[in-house]
Amino acid sequence: MRILIVHPFDPWGEKTGGIENLTRLLIAHAPDDVSISAAGVSEDPARPPERWHSLQYENTPVEFFPLLYENDPNLRKTIPLFLRFAFALWRTPIEMDDAVCLVHRVEPLAAARIVSTRNALCFHSDPREIISPSSEVKWKHLPWLYRAVEARAVRKAARLLCVNASTVDELARRYPSAPRATLLPTSYRNDVFHRASREKRQAQREHFAKEYGLDESARWIVFAARLERQKHPELALRTLAETARQEHVNMLVIGEGGLRRECERLARELGLKGSARFAGRLAPGALANAMRASDLFLMTSRFEGLPLAALEALACGLPVVSTSVGEMEHVIQPGVNGELAEANAEALANAALTVLRSPDRYPPEVCARSAAPYQPETVVQQWYDALRELA
Repeated sequence: MRILIVHPFDPWGEKTGGIENLTRLLIAHAPDDVSISAAGVSEDPARPPERWHSLQYENTPVEFFPLLYENDPNLRKTIPLFLRFAFALWRTPIEMDDAVCLVHRVEPLAAARIVSTRNALCFHSDPREIISPSSEVKWKHLPWLYRAVEARAVRKAARLLCVNASTVDELARRYPSAPRATLLPTSYRNDVFHRASREKRQAQREHFAKEYGLDESARWIVFAARLERQKHPELALRTLAETARQEHVNMLVIGEGGLRRECERLARELGLKGSARFAGRLAPGALANAMRASDLFLMTSRFEGLPLAALEALACGLPVVSTSVGEMEHVIQPGVNGELAEANAEALANAALTVLRSPDRYPPEVCARSAAPYQPETVVQQWYDALRELA
């Protein structure tokens, strides 16, 4: 079976996110009888656009066809990368009629001139949320046009794949004549995100305390997300302020985005100068170490599919306090591996205090066990089984 993965990223590059993580895992764990091709974006001048490159990703051979060169794909520009990529796909046809095409956004499939009738279109969040006022996606300003693009992509798809149940139901309601969507989980890198011994955890705690000025005697909360409207980092800071009224806590804010300066200003206004530390973007290994050094993972998203960071935190043995979004109600068991709360600072702070004051109720081994169903060995097999049915 030949798979063509269509997504505006470079598997060997620095672009981060849940889709990119899942795609890299699908490539790295590809079965022996599957050949992988990818149409994407190059971050390396040695991989110039609009030509095929025979490369290796970990132990998997990959035929890579970048359509654009992008020095820093994590930097937001006036014309979003996904639109420039979609235009490049429209301009440059890719003839691969023997392949199953796995496309992770509606724009590339709607625009692409890919000669294939076996297109699998994946939805990573509810389409209603993409055009909601809280979305950072620019489609929210032209919702009617997004609906038209989405409808065109769905018509070109032979299979719809979703990572949260609400999207399955929404697509069935909106496109009754389209193929019934299949619910599939996402995954995390279990070679990076896993539990560590008490000694290693303490060593990392000392390192982060020294690196970012965190108080070792405090309880630590880690917040790791893009600093954008969807992730609601302002709510995380307000939750910290509420929690700090009753408990000695510090928070490490990991991530970058358009709201960084606003969040730093809000932290000062809330009197969190000594409690909140902004670490910027960290490599996966450093992020895992930060999670293992902490006492609680906080997620304040307005909407999600199946959030990768929450799975990574659980895999590191860290309990999660989260808003009830996406698939979180199926991942978090209150009183076992974390707590769910309404999207306001008081409710989230109360949930955080419940966890921080009773750590024995949320043992690391139980948290890590709850992430086991999302390990690559299990998840990747499910994705390839779905693609085989289409092939």
